[in-house]
Amino acid sequence: MLHPFVATIPEIAELLDKPEPKVKVRLIGKPKHGALLLEKGDNKYETNSADWVKLTEKYPLESIVQSLEKGLRERRFPIRQGELLPEMKKVLRK
Repeated sequence: MLHPFVATIPEIAELLDKPEPKVKVRLIGKPKHGALLLEKGDNKYETNSADWVKLTEKYPLESIVQSLEKGLRERRFPIRQGELLPEMKKVLRK
């Protein structure tokens, strides 16, 4: 029977419990015609320019975020489901 690995050295336990970097979102330009820059660790992705005001009026922010997260995962951007929504709210609600 195999036993799960348990780190006995405190320094190794800290390395295993290292938190994943959070995703950061910045708006480049204005909400009417701007791009989003997403950063997570060393990974960066810039969206095409869009009218974010019109998009958020037409679609719920949650739907926009779900579509964006799906596209980012397809492009191998390291993002987890639901991770982007709080950051998008901060950026687009200003």
